[in-house]
Amino acid sequence: MKPGWVELTQKANAGTVLKPSETFVEETVSSWLQEERCMALVLSKELGLFVRIGKRQFKEDLPGRIKFEKKELVNSYRLESNLHIDGAASSLKISAYFDRMTIAFSSHLSAPEDKKNRGKVSWLKNQLKICEKRNHQLYNLLKTDLIIDVDIKHAKNNLRFGIDELDNSTDQVGNREITGFSILYLKSLGKKFESRKGVVEIMEKMLINYYECIFQHLKRWEKPAPQIIHPKEESLISDIE
Repeated sequence: MKPGWVELTQKANAGTVLKPSETFVEETVSSWLQEERCMALVLSKELGLFVRIGKRQFKEDLPGRIKFEKKELVNSYRLESNLHIDGAASSLKISAYFDRMTIAFSSHLSAPEDKKNRGKVSWLKNQLKICEKRNHQLYNLLKTDLIIDVDIKHAKNNLRFGIDELDNSTDQVGNREITGFSILYLKSLGKKFESRKGVVEIMEKMLINYYECIFQHLKRWEKPAPQIIHPKEESLISDIE
């Protein structure tokens, strides 16, 4: 990361008002976009296939992307990237929160439309059980930093739960409808966030751990195929007549 990364982190942590034109803002955005490319290359090498990057609205528009990220950074002290992997259940989002010195990797799953809230939570829990079964040791390593954000229909904010709190999540949701889940690997780095080399090493290790332990095992809900409505017995027609 460029020197501006350190300066911006310190100012964000202090709540300083930032301007898009400031050099350290430009350096931080430049560093982030470079690291976005590096993480895509790291994952591409691990998977043996091309991992696409970026935000679709800025395809072929790098100046527009840079302008957008500067605005996001000065307004919310946050930068985000998306990695797109063919066949995956969702895009893989990477977020850096400069005021909290926190890195997050996340994926989003739409909730099944054919289940009630408790069934939707059970559907997600079953996926997490598969993650744990496939790599028990790594899952236990990540577990304390795994968070579930529950999307609620028509609600401004989602509800956040730890993995061990999911069983009680429907009590807080009440009669409202669950529409989706975000599975986050959220890690507070403290002063390590300011390390220009250290934060890169941590992020790339987090990326591989999250992908291997969680992301690659997630399945999106697919709407079942329409079922034939069986006619009355007397109206059945033989297919050999």
